[in-house]
This record gives sequence, C-alpha cells and structure tokens, in this order.
Amino acid sequence: MCNDTGFQILTPASRTPYPPHPKVCMSPTQQASAESIHAVDPRDQVATALRDLRPGEAVSTHGKSVIVRAEIPKGHKIAIADIAPGGDVLKYGWPIGRATTAIAVGDHVHVHNVETRLSGVEDFSYAPCLEASAAVAETATFMGYRRKSGRVGTRNEIWVLCTVGCVANTARRIAEKANVRFAGRVNGVHAFPHPFGCSQLGDDLSHTRKLIAGLAAHPNAGGVLILGAARTTSSRPCSSRPPTSTPNACGLSPPRWWRMSSRTGWPRSRL
Repeated sequence: MCNDTGFQILTPASRTPYPPHPKVCMSPTQQASAESIHAVDPRDQVATALRDLRPGEAVSTHGKSVIVRAEIPKGHKIAIADIAPGGDVLKYGWPIGRATTAIAVGDHVHVHNVETRLSGVEDFSYAPCLEASAAVAETATFMGYRRKSGRVGTRNEIWVLCTVGCVANTARRIAEKANVRFAGRVNGVHAFPHPFGCSQLGDDLSHTRKLIAGLAAHPNAGGVLILGAARTTSSRPCSSRPPTSTPNACGLSPPRWWRMSSRTGWPRSRL
C-alpha cells in the first residue's frame, strides 16, 4: 500500500520478518586484543599501549596485526612498522624523533632507540629586533581632579555608600534625587548598595569595612556620603573606631555620619 508521498507503507501482515542477529562469541583474549593499542593516524609507525603488553601476544590497530616482541608498559609506544636506523618515527602523522637503531614491528619504542631531531639547535637564542618606541613627553598631562591626598581622579562624582544592606534603598533614593537637584554641577551622584553589614562578624565584617573604606577614599569621588543604621555590627565599629584604610588615612577630610532611625528609616539629624 502506498500513501500520497509515494512511499510504501508496510502493514503488520506485509512486513518481512528479519532473522535474529547472529551471536558472536569472543574469547577474553580477542576482546582484550581489540583494545590493547591505539594509533592516532593511519600513517603512524608506532601505537600507544593501552595496557601492559607481554611478549608473544597479538594486538591490532587500524586493521594491522602486531606480535609483541618485548615487555611494553602501559602508555609506552610499540612499533607497528619497521623503522630503519636514522629513519623518522611517525606519530600523529608527523615525526616525533629519529630511530637510533633498527626497530622491528612489535618492538618497544622509547628513549633507548629513539632520539630527538632537534640536535644542534639547543644554542638558539631569541634576539628580536625591537623598534625604538617613541619617547614620552615629560610634559604629558591629562585632565583630572587632584585630591588633598595627592591622588588624581578622572571623574568628579558624589558617591553614596552604606555600611549595611538595610539602608541600601535609602542610598538609591538619595542618589536619584541628588542627580536631579545637582545636575550639571558634578559628573553624577551614584549609590553603591549591597546586602552586607548586618550581623557580620570577624573576617566577614573586616572585608566589608575595607571595601567601603576603599570606595570612600577613591579619587574619582569628590565627595562621599556614608549611610549607617543604628545598632548594627557594621555601623558601630566603623563610626566609633575607623580602620586605618578609611578616608582619614588617605589624607581626606574626616567623614561626617548620617545615622538612620531603626523605626522610621528617616534621618534623625541632617548634615
């Protein structure tokens, strides 16, 4: 029966039963021999032993049978073609060395009968011809902003930092409103919210404080507003005893703090 496409449709009654696949029994030796060595390229004269090989056993690769002539450890090479003294030893389809003696099929191929073809070039020295680079003018300058610490910034921005994540949204709101109010007077007002600070202790707290202090001392910030929340592990240590990496240590003005109320979320006092 045919359909509109012209292909024949076989109904259960018209199907020809196929004979079952013949069972092929392989001895353990045959199974092992099929996976004993591997040659990467058909042109190779050596193959890699995938297991320890013993003299007298038969192995094959790419349809080529080989009788092992020596003990060959796993990972070492076995010759699958005769190689004359001084002839190239091919692996991956390319020479990997030169035979120092006659190598017969099934021999162990290693440093005892193969040498490098790079003899005579060990004294090579790299001496590139470098073009003289243009001298940099001693008066080279760029437009920037010099800070009291001596550092120079390429921007003049106001950064709003927070010591704890619970005032992150407040930092965002301040930056949004300040960008509108002070547009054109500074390069921009940016908030740096984060979820850390609250209940942090030990190294975790120390890392957060160092990161905030690094931002506060960055020369691209012409001014920094730091927001903290009352009764938090991050705010108290930073405000009562600033670490050595705070803006003070960089020669900047001491920070003035705007402490947030834990009840209303609004500032208790204004700067």
